[in-house]
Amino acid sequence: MLICESAVSDQDQEKSLSLFQSLAKKAVLLLKKTDLLSTLFVGIDISSRSNVVALLDFESQKPLQTFSVANNQPGAIELAQHLREFLDSRPDLRKLVVALESTSFYGVHIANFLSSHEIYTS
Repeated sequence: MLICESAVSDQDQEKSLSLFQSLAKKAVLLLKKTDLLSTLFVGIDISSRSNVVALLDFESQKPLQTFSVANNQPGAIELAQHLREFLDSRPDLRKLVVALESTSFYGVHIANFLSSHEIYTS
């Protein structure tokens, strides 16, 4: 994390670091409870018009797949279908973890869509 020293006070930097460390600890606890080898990790880079998606498993050094979908309802449906098809092709991956960049309000719709839908596999 890069912080411009002239724009942020030492106290604010300490608060940010403390918050980051707290979130990192929670993430580690969550991941300890998850079978990492059977998890598909999905990273989404959000922008106003599109979402760029990268799929990784625990052992990958590079993304297994990358693709882009529109940042709208049809794009969210396309993303869910793509994830379901990918998981169907990889029976060793039984769990899904999605992380997305928080960019203003542009990620609200995809986050709500994914959190309220289950992706069933055959």
